[in-house]
Amino acid sequence: MKTVERYIHGLKKAYLENHAIAQWEHFECIKNNHSPKAIPTRTKRKVRPVIATQWSKKKMMKRFLLCTLALCLLLSATGCVLFDLFSPSNQATVELEGNPTTGYTWVYVMAPEGVVRELSSDYKQDFNPFGADGVGGTFIFTFEAVSEGQATLMFYYLREWENGDPVNYAVYRAIVDARGNLALEELWGYSLGDMYNIPS
Repeated sequence: MKTVERYIHGLKKAYLENHAIAQWEHFECIKNNHSPKAIPTRTKRKVRPVIATQWSKKKMMKRFLLCTLALCLLLSATGCVLFDLFSPSNQATVELEGNPTTGYTWVYVMAPEGVVRELSSDYKQDFNPFGADGVGGTFIFTFEAVSEGQATLMFYYLREWENGDPVNYAVYRAIVDARGNLALEELWGYSLGDMYNIPS
């Protein structure tokens, strides 16, 4: 009898879930000379699965970084919006490569006017540690929002004293929302002939 009790005690201590409990009840019935069917069986406990292991967390982080990188590449491929989406501002800049030592410079035409205005225009030369002549750089135009709406900025790279066509061009759309935030989006697909008749 003592051997049976020790065996029952061992089962009760070693197993706490599902079939172990059922076996323990079965031996309780044998000890008390009851039929196993006399005592109703307990409902099986559902074991919750592990939601996220350390390995799955690493995989989730890797997928998040890949999705973020893909989103950045998509934004850069479909249109260059030159303002921080998370920190909107009433100012934005356009940066265009050029070389004023050749006599060429960037000029622009705005249509319609009154949506944005130019705050400043500057030129920054590229890194030139040896002081070489004829090194190019970047033309920087800074604009500020004036009123809600949209406007088209058409940039031409030319020699202002010549009557020839520009050698390069760029088109931007300025968008000012109701809160005064400004975004500059670069437009693509225009030929040089379209530059003189671009709808605003």
